[in-house]
Amino acid sequence: MTRFKTRYIILIVAIAMLFFAIPLPFLVDNSWSEKIIEINSADQLFDMANNFSSMPVGECNFKLMTDIDLDGKTWQGTGSTAFKGVFDGNGHTIKNVKLVSESNNSEQTFAFFTSLENAFVHDIIFDNVMVDASVHKPLTANGVRANFGLIGKATGGKIQNITLKNSKINITAGQVIAGGIICQDYMSGLRVHLNLENNNFDLKSMTKETIFGGVSAMVDSDEISYKTCSARDNIKVFQSGSRTAIVGGIIGKIDGEFIKLRNLNCSSVIEVTAHSAKISGLTCERNGSTVLNITDSFLFDGKITQNCVNE
Repeated sequence: MTRFKTRYIILIVAIAMLFFAIPLPFLVDNSWSEKIIEINSADQLFDMANNFSSMPVGECNFKLMTDIDLDGKTWQGTGSTAFKGVFDGNGHTIKNVKLVSESNNSEQTFAFFTSLENAFVHDIIFDNVMVDASVHKPLTANGVRANFGLIGKATGGKIQNITLKNSKINITAGQVIAGGIICQDYMSGLRVHLNLENNNFDLKSMTKETIFGGVSAMVDSDEISYKTCSARDNIKVFQSGSRTAIVGGIIGKIDGEFIKLRNLNCSSVIEVTAHSAKISGLTCERNGSTVLNITDSFLFDGKITQNCVNE
């Protein structure tokens, strides 16, 4: 081989190596980033809530790019269509969230996400969430049922790194079912790092039992896992009549199988005024077939007070 041919081959190899080493714009796969909708303002957050239902599931992906202040606005949830995409909070805070119900029916839900289905919601801090609602008018024989949770109903999917802090939840209704992060939790899935800090829950049920869980109120799921969840709240529950108040520091009521709990702690101050009550720092009530697997640790160092009342 001649010296010229040798130099030519070396030059071609060098150019090829340089070509593949430099991440030129036209070589980068931007297909995923093109499907992410960035949220930079409160108006864009409302646009997400109003328009996601018409989007293909694979393109229903949102990412917070800054903290969002909803002061002076009211949030009515995300509607009757379940959110099935990705909501990446990107570590940002949504603050001053005033929740109202979009329904005047016999069941009202106060939630940021009304319903999730196989969604991935993660890395969001909710600061100063406010609910002040009295909806106990007897529109039905048992009055209005009021649900509260940052997520009203979760079916499948994954929820990770969600914090609720400095919030005030005051609800009076025929029945109150409230969970700090999730109200009604269905199907399988993973819940990781769900934290509650310095929240005040003041709940009054007038005709049916109260169900409260610091993280989740009602879990009707199989093969579900809660990992590293904590609650540090002030909880006041008033249960009218002879109904039973069901209050758990982490989970209220479990009606599923194979529930895995890992590294949980509760430092909440729980005060229940009722004719009868079931109260626990961890989980209050579960059916007879539930297999509850607690690993690593569970710590309750809060305070529970029960006051009896007869009406």
